[in-house]
Amino acid sequence: VEAKMQGTRLQVTVPSFDTHATLLCLKGSAPLVGLEVNGAPRGQAGLVSVAPGAELSVKATVYNPSPRALPANEATVWLPRGWLRSDTALKLPPIAPYGSQSVTFKVRPPEVCGGLRLRPITLRYPQASPATEIVWWGRS
Repeated sequence: VEAKMQGTRLQVTVPSFDTHATLLCLKGSAPLVGLEVNGAPRGQAGLVSVAPGAELSVKATVYNPSPRALPANEATVWLPRGWLRSDTALKLPPIAPYGSQSVTFKVRPPEVCGGLRLRPITLRYPQASPATEIVWWGRS
């Protein structure tokens, strides 16, 4: 950044740039859950675009934004009717204060598909709001 004095004023020219940021401050909160889906490209509106025969790897991370440890627990996977999963419930070890734990499960859509439809992949963890990834499902 170039700066120069003009009399008693400091003149600065700041180049244009685009940035996005979020600051989140928590004193203590219920667990938070995040999902990361791999194995299919993202398409319109950033949605995962799944075709019949695809195999998805879904990583679920449970965050503990509180000063108290969370006991060992289970995360439950919910899928649309006809979809297959490697596990229904995934065991998570205790989560330290302000720590996190991750588990990964596999998901397969049915082999037969009609038109494009929006479908949810949901993970539930006790005392946390469910985390959902909405996917486009249809012919590729």
